[in-house]
Amino acid sequence: MKRQMSQSCPCFSGKLYKDCCQPLHKGKIAATPVALVRSRYAAYALGKFGYVYKTWHPQSPLIGRNQTQWRNSVKQLTQQTTFAGLRILDQAQIDGVETVKFHAILFQGAQDVSFIETSTFLKKAGRWLYFDSI
Repeated sequence: MKRQMSQSCPCFSGKLYKDCCQPLHKGKIAATPVALVRSRYAAYALGKFGYVYKTWHPQSPLIGRNQTQWRNSVKQLTQQTTFAGLRILDQAQIDGVETVKFHAILFQGAQDVSFIETSTFLKKAGRWLYFDSI
């Protein structure tokens, strides 16, 4: 899915994609867990599943070891989903683990499938990576 450089970022930051999540999608390291949440949301919305997968901590209990199978199931799910908003609700540090609480606003057809999640992030080799949700 191509995105115009002049379009707003699908992470709902209010910034242009080229000035917000695109640099992260092209390899820049997210400076904060909040930036990683936003860039992962945008990646799901844009079908950039490779980015989502590579920003997952390798020790996460949630990640599937079969990347192709995982990518196909996520692709199928996101093709049926409208990404309608992202609100960061809170961020904190608990015992050395960074957390970000957010509200992802999603629809599948007319059905609201939005959710609130508190995600945990760990740093590995200088990069923030998604680990789990609590």
